[in-house]
Amino acid sequence: MQNLLDMKSWNNYISVAILLILLGCDDFVEVDQPHTELVRASVFEEPGTAEAAVVELYRSIWQGFAGGNQSSLTALTGLSSDELDLFISNKEYQAFNENEVLPNNLEIASLWTDFYRTIYQANAIIEGLATSNIHPALSQQLRAEALFIRAYAYFIMVNIWGEVPLVTGTDYLVNTALVRVPVDEVYDLVIQDLRECQASLPEGYLGDRVRANQSAATALLARVYLYLEDWNNAEIEASKVIDSDLYALEPEPNLVFRTSSREAILQLWHSSYPREYVTFRISAALGGPIFASLTPTFIQTFSADDLRYIDWVAKVDVSGTEYFGVWKYKSNDRPPIDYSTVLRLAEQYLIRAEARVQQDKLAEAVSDLNIIRARAGLPDLLVGEKSELLEAIYLERKHELFAEQGHRWLDLKRTGRVDEVMSPLRPSWGSEDSLYPIPESQIISNPEIIQNPVGS
Repeated sequence: MQNLLDMKSWNNYISVAILLILLGCDDFVEVDQPHTELVRASVFEEPGTAEAAVVELYRSIWQGFAGGNQSSLTALTGLSSDELDLFISNKEYQAFNENEVLPNNLEIASLWTDFYRTIYQANAIIEGLATSNIHPALSQQLRAEALFIRAYAYFIMVNIWGEVPLVTGTDYLVNTALVRVPVDEVYDLVIQDLRECQASLPEGYLGDRVRANQSAATALLARVYLYLEDWNNAEIEASKVIDSDLYALEPEPNLVFRTSSREAILQLWHSSYPREYVTFRISAALGGPIFASLTPTFIQTFSADDLRYIDWVAKVDVSGTEYFGVWKYKSNDRPPIDYSTVLRLAEQYLIRAEARVQQDKLAEAVSDLNIIRARAGLPDLLVGEKSELLEAIYLERKHELFAEQGHRWLDLKRTGRVDEVMSPLRPSWGSEDSLYPIPESQIISNPEIIQNPVGS
């Protein structure tokens, strides 16, 4: 497979693939089906254009929910949680920062649309490959990559909205009538897709780690099982990744997000710089954060000698006020030295540690946790009570995974701590605020879709 860094030779292929993407919908039920069928047939006549369609799928999630821009999963959930304070005047973002998101919020509508556009694109690739004459091995791999991205999108959606419509095809008439399905059904599809990915994706990489492989599917599956409290399977899947010769923790935090990182399981290719670099940058010249900064209460939970605080937090004094920027991504160099990172090895150690604690394998769990702490320059923890170890793991997740793909917000919810943490920070907090509302436009276009409870 061609290295994605050599993108010039892909230009013709990409232009064809973009035709497929442009026929994706602003609203997931508004799809021009006849034209889509015509373009899909032409895209999948040749291996190059078929592969380009998949490359475009990765590019689209970097531009959308999985990148670090102001409308991304990282930014919006960071504002919703105790991670980020907003520093621009914008009522749509302010609603997230106050946990008062309403169904007519433009950003919630954009996020919903972005997820379903990605799902639609993945479905179009899957359907196109089903009638393609390209080599079966390539077809199988490209299908698995599309399944992986669809699984990732649904995993996030079910954790921020709860029940969602399950769109598995591109048929306009079918999609217009879809309603929300139980969470278990969404998870069943995610697991089914990831199991197929494990069997069909390549084991290694050719070039940068910017296309899903078997370990990416396994790492995401480990996370899925953790969220489902299937502790045994979470441990099994995380161990597969940890035991792989492909991965090793980088010796210091500053190297974790580099394009050459051995810790990376899946990164997102781009030619400029990670969007997180701009979103969370603090400029003394401009008088403070560009968009948002880490909250003082979040910062106070770090030990002063934690290397993650030292290397991943930028403290800037502006007219006597201290701001704390997210500094995981260091540079706006071209070509970039950092890639936006979706999956990495440190998370797998934390998944396994938590799964082991829940199975009363306390000594083994502490061993995993201390591997992460050692890289952060922190002393080892001793084996303690189960409840104490769980709290220690939650704290390590907070410090290791902040401002990455919504981890903090989702962790608070899945562990049942969201009310406890958010109530003191938000005067109007209610338990219903832990789920985002379904966009108003979706309810209008399909009244059979039931809205989440929305606070006043």
